[in-house]
Amino acid sequence: MAKANLVERVGSLKEEGLSFTKIGEMLNMSKDQVQKFHKRYVEGVPEDLLPAQKSTSKTPDFVGINIAFFDIESTFSNWRRVLCGSVADSFGNVVTYSHDTHPGKNWQDDSALVKAYCEYLDTFDVIVGWNSKLFDVPVLNSRLLYHNMRPYEPRMHLDLMYKATGSSIAIGRKSLDNVSKYFGVQNSKTPLDPRTWDDADHGDKEKYAKIIEHCEADVLVLRDVYAKLKPMVHILHR
Repeated sequence: MAKANLVERVGSLKEEGLSFTKIGEMLNMSKDQVQKFHKRYVEGVPEDLLPAQKSTSKTPDFVGINIAFFDIESTFSNWRRVLCGSVADSFGNVVTYSHDTHPGKNWQDDSALVKAYCEYLDTFDVIVGWNSKLFDVPVLNSRLLYHNMRPYEPRMHLDLMYKATGSSIAIGRKSLDNVSKYFGVQNSKTPLDPRTWDDADHGDKEKYAKIIEHCEADVLVLRDVYAKLKPMVHILHR
């Protein structure tokens, strides 16, 4: 077979998806010879007629598990409404959703707030809370259902409170405040009088700012405590 025909033959077989080794076996040529003929084929074919290359996507700089340390603040009534919600990521960056960032039709309307907050939580692989399986997520879902929205279903949810009690460790009260003080973590909770929530719920902007500050402090304390209790975490599930 003439060299010109071999060039065309190799190029044609390669476009069919055959490997250089397979083409060599078919044409009784070495792999190196096949590659040389293919190079000549590529150099002789106009670029717009070459087979399209597969598109590639850039791998993110961080490919580990994205963790959200989250907390919400709500009204004190049995029919709770969400006042705000904060999230700290693994690096300690805090994002807060509130009536200021996502206002509703009025002060009692938390629909935009809970929707945006849960959508942000859903961008994380794992959410970590404190008493969050009995409080935070149920409250969020109560409000979502009230506003005729789909309930929030975390992919993986770690309620860290259960790693600070029972058969895990014995340090007295399982409150986040007590556990954080026991370990002497970097951040600390901000104590608030229950009337602060009442005043904030009735439109006191100064008290509402304190509620937000309290929520943001909580997620940073939670992140600190997680760093201490992480050796106790063996399984993550929904």
